[in-house]
Amino acid sequence: VTAAVLAGREQDLSPLSRWLGALQELSVTASRLAVLPCAVGQALRALRSLDLARNSLGDDSLAPAFCQGAFTQLRVLSLRHNNLTSYSGVCGSVRLLGELQHLDLSHNALTAGTPSSPCQWPATLRIFNLSSAGLDHVLAPLPPALEVLDLSSNRLHAVDISLRSLQALFLSRNALPAAPSIRGCPALHTLHLDNNLIAELPRDEALLLEHLQDVAVAGNPFNCTCGGAGAVQALAAVGCLRQGWPQGYVCHAPARYQGVLLRDVPTSVLQCNPAAVLAPVCTGLALLCVAMAGGLLGARGARPRWLCGLGQREDACSGAEHL
Repeated sequence: VTAAVLAGREQDLSPLSRWLGALQELSVTASRLAVLPCAVGQALRALRSLDLARNSLGDDSLAPAFCQGAFTQLRVLSLRHNNLTSYSGVCGSVRLLGELQHLDLSHNALTAGTPSSPCQWPATLRIFNLSSAGLDHVLAPLPPALEVLDLSSNRLHAVDISLRSLQALFLSRNALPAAPSIRGCPALHTLHLDNNLIAELPRDEALLLEHLQDVAVAGNPFNCTCGGAGAVQALAAVGCLRQGWPQGYVCHAPARYQGVLLRDVPTSVLQCNPAAVLAPVCTGLALLCVAMAGGLLGARGARPRWLCGLGQREDACSGAEHL
């Protein structure tokens, strides 16, 4: 649908109800749509997917569109590139969509809003796209049963998420100075952190990331210390760095490695911490020298018994044996 002046034309839908009742996919995009009458959703009883991208829908126009009895079978809803600003307002407007599984709110300028009552997302919601939504912090609440969450291309400086069912988390193109903790997301298998401000992955966090299947950290300003480079190389070694490795992993510091691929930074113990290798060697050599010196002193002070039979005085041999 490209000519979408629908307000006031509800009666025109009646002759089409026989066909509209079976429609499963509908796209009304780039049509300057500002109002979607309740009757449209009530007529589209079998609709599974609704794409309303690139329109002029605002916060006040959503609640009438998703009224009681409208879009009862809707699974996928795209509202990207509209004029939405209230996160809580959107939440309240779609709460009646009891079958909704995938919601796209990307490319809107969302803020928390001031809900008059606690927001409750549809319990069926599994995929949530909040990319390019102007967020400087993670808005709450998040749908509790999410499996895929896209927060890429925002202004996030910190992320603290605990979702037991979350399987994929996309945080690309933000301002994160460090990798977020994933301890609260035990089902996570995909984590994208590319193009942030992450200089180094702490070793304990890297150990957690090694259990994931798909990790992306390319395009960050890496500080290629032995520990930092070693943590990323360990991720590559277990095969979970699938995107951008190795070309997208370039050292920014220290100066001697600037512009070098992180893959080529030496991280062996001998190269990174020679003292840790040399100290045990030196200690062993010192102990060996002490043992040899003790053996030589013993050899000088004692006379073997067979010498006592070759003309040596008995008292000399007795003294030697004593020593």
